[in-house]
Amino acid sequence: MFWRVTLPLLLPGLAATMVIIFMFAWNEFLLASILTSSEARTLPVIAASSIKAKAISWGLGSAAGVLMSSPVVVLVLLMQKYLVRGLTLGAVKG
Repeated sequence: MFWRVTLPLLLPGLAATMVIIFMFAWNEFLLASILTSSEARTLPVIAASSIKAKAISWGLGSAAGVLMSSPVVVLVLLMQKYLVRGLTLGAVKG
């Protein structure tokens, strides 16, 4: 009964939670900036390092921003069916 009744009702909530947790873990800046060295940096740290005192490297910042957002966009597109189902499930009177 769990697989046929409860799990299909939980899927939209699990999909939304998975997307939010992935976004928070993917964009972890403080921990990455403290623990990484100059040889191994994460994308949020690279994007922040593109801003210098006298100049801004727009190309590096833009490239890092696109690379950082692309996995989140792919994940949301994969979970879109469950997210839309969860949003519209409570709005329909039957």
